[in-house]
Amino acid sequence: MAHDPWLADTVEKLALADPSPQIKWNAARQLSWYGFTERVEKLLGPLDDSDFRTALHSLDPDEIPPSLRQRAIDVSETQYAETGDAFERLKILRFLQKLGAKQIAERMKAELNALDEKQLQAGNAGGTKWALDELRESDPQWVSDWLARKFLEGSTRFGGWSEMVTRLPAAERERLLERFTHELLDANEQHRVLSILATTADGELAARVFERACEIRRGLTTGAGQDMPKWNLFRQLTDLLKAIAPKIFLEGLSPKLEKDPEDTELGVLTDVLAKFNPTPTDLRTAVPDDVRRKLHAYLKRAAERAADPNGVSASVRAHLAVLLAQVGGPSDIPDLRRLIKADSIRFREVQAARMKGDRSGDNTGYVYPYMSAVMAADPEHGDEVLLEMLSEQQYERFVAETLVRKAKKSQVPPTLGNNQVDYGKVWAAREGKETEEFVEEPRSRYADAIRMLVEKILAEREAAMDKRPAEYRLKPIGTALAALDARRSAKLILDVMALPAGYDGYSRVASLESLIFAGIRMTLAEMMNVLGPAIEEARRDLGNSDQHRWLLGRCLSLLAFAGPPAEGIAKIREILSQVRFFYAHDSRGIVVALGASRCADAMDLLLELAKPDGSGVAAIGDEWIKAVAQLGGNRSNEVLLSFVDPDQKLFTKEFVPDYQNGDVLARLLADRAEHDSEFKTELFRLANGELPPSKRMLLAKTFSRFQGEDDLVAGLCVLRDDGSGFPYELLRSIENEFLERRPYGTEGRSYILAPRGSNALRKRLLEMAQTDPVRKRSAFALLGQIEVWRLEHGRPTDEPRHPAIESGARWPI
Repeated sequence: MAHDPWLADTVEKLALADPSPQIKWNAARQLSWYGFTERVEKLLGPLDDSDFRTALHSLDPDEIPPSLRQRAIDVSETQYAETGDAFERLKILRFLQKLGAKQIAERMKAELNALDEKQLQAGNAGGTKWALDELRESDPQWVSDWLARKFLEGSTRFGGWSEMVTRLPAAERERLLERFTHELLDANEQHRVLSILATTADGELAARVFERACEIRRGLTTGAGQDMPKWNLFRQLTDLLKAIAPKIFLEGLSPKLEKDPEDTELGVLTDVLAKFNPTPTDLRTAVPDDVRRKLHAYLKRAAERAADPNGVSASVRAHLAVLLAQVGGPSDIPDLRRLIKADSIRFREVQAARMKGDRSGDNTGYVYPYMSAVMAADPEHGDEVLLEMLSEQQYERFVAETLVRKAKKSQVPPTLGNNQVDYGKVWAAREGKETEEFVEEPRSRYADAIRMLVEKILAEREAAMDKRPAEYRLKPIGTALAALDARRSAKLILDVMALPAGYDGYSRVASLESLIFAGIRMTLAEMMNVLGPAIEEARRDLGNSDQHRWLLGRCLSLLAFAGPPAEGIAKIREILSQVRFFYAHDSRGIVVALGASRCADAMDLLLELAKPDGSGVAAIGDEWIKAVAQLGGNRSNEVLLSFVDPDQKLFTKEFVPDYQNGDVLARLLADRAEHDSEFKTELFRLANGELPPSKRMLLAKTFSRFQGEDDLVAGLCVLRDDGSGFPYELLRSIENEFLERRPYGTEGRSYILAPRGSNALRKRLLEMAQTDPVRKRSAFALLGQIEVWRLEHGRPTDEPRHPAIESGARWPI
């Protein structure tokens, strides 16, 4: 009752009359939400100190009336003096502070100083953190010193609280630094010490850690498993350097930045500062301009040496490129070109050495760092460098894939919510409509470059004795060409994808999918020439591989768009009959494609996938129902009606759709009825007959989606007084006819309910309440609900008080 402000007087009287203090303070809390200050005073004032103290535990300080606040302070002070638990005392201090009590900060400091190591490790961080946050606003230095002291004692384990520490005693920081730079710590201790050192670091500390890291790195070998303790200590130091703010780190290295780069120092510096995924707070904005310019000049000098393929290591060169791009701009593109060229020469030499048996060189490819560097330095024209990189074999595949992404209008990566296949685009493309997926100018330019590369590799293949390397290279590049230039290069793509490369199923299906969505029509033979090897690859281990089942389903989905589609659907049926361990839920993609195929033969296969008992529908889900509806036609109508017609037995067992499938089915039935008057008439006929409760509820959901008032009136025939009730959706649709949601305010997220007239519904309900023996009680209940809405939100001016005065029926009934 207290939740209803109109009953405040009644609630007050009942609470005052009740002997239970708990009733009084609970009622007081509810009433305080509505601003009934005087009523709250009457309820809390008579309580003795013990009950008043208990009431305070359930009340927020803002809920205590001003006249009772001093008493609340006095009672809380008494409780504070009597309580021995340190964290409970902190909690009481917090309550007192909100009430406006004095000298809280000094008492909080005293309580925090009294906490011992055991108490701080007990997990009671809530009250402690509140106290530190409050004190930080008035005395941040005290908080820093307290946390530093507790940290040095080893008692603080408060995660992100280290940012509250702004200084350490010089002797203690020296001890920690000496330990951290010479002793390999366990993971927990390393994180603890690193956090505090990074937070309190200055340029001098950063320079010392950097020197120690370079010293260790010079003594390390690169062989596998060599000097692992030293490597781990080196990583411990570089982790600390990465945690220090770039501005402080570079200030400490300022003298070195004025000199020529030394190999080890350059390697450590670029490893610490280079970010492969720059953020809005990258080095362009994180350091002062004078420091950035000094670093930029240092890196430019380093680039001169790194342009020699043997000048620096491959990893240092790649990190240098990334860092140079992040502190520079378009003017650094020539240097990046030289670094990329040097890396290409280095990679070719390493590959040649490996062919002769020498595997000592760094065989790692650094294509992504270089592409990242180019686009960070010059986002507008960096693609020109990417196109140049296509000529290098080690880059070609990755650059081609990157160019496809760059040409797209939307750069949003696919997620579970936006990567659903829309086969409607196939028919739109076949009608000559553009996909609007790519920006035309870069798409055309990138497609020309990739097509020239494909033709070049094909020529190399023709001249080669061993054709397999060229075939392996062609598949991912051909996939990129299919995405960018399916219409113009369709024949070339089909020829490339038909080449035998092995383990290329994903490239084959992705390329064919691009062709189909570009509107290219292909015969079944042409499609199987590409998809056949992929299907065989997927069939090898269906029982143990989700990926293989997914690949097979994706291949078969495309066959639904072969020409003619009946042949493709027959091929799908044939392949499915030959495989094991391909389950009903694996066929969801196939079902969606069948629904979009516009082929009548698809319905037979859909029914086969549903299985005689309908278990396939439950496993596949609403994709099956949507596919049946999408096919359209008489057979589609028959299948949809079977879900609400007790005389049509589609499956050997009664199929009752679950809540989600029922909603989808109701929406599709309503949509079909809106466009097919005969279908709608049949739904009304079924609603007037005898139906099982599950089918009647499904029909009620369907009628709730009708938009016209006449249809809603006709849909009332679904009501029954059999105790089954009617779904929320139907009540909501009727409510929408009588109440309008008008926008309120400027934000667009709020609305008010305003009355709206629908006398046709009232008239029909009155008639049913008077003359219909099977719907009388349901109609009466709905009429009563409509009157409740009228009492709460008013009555429209154009609505007569009596629904049908000409009927002579008494109103209200």
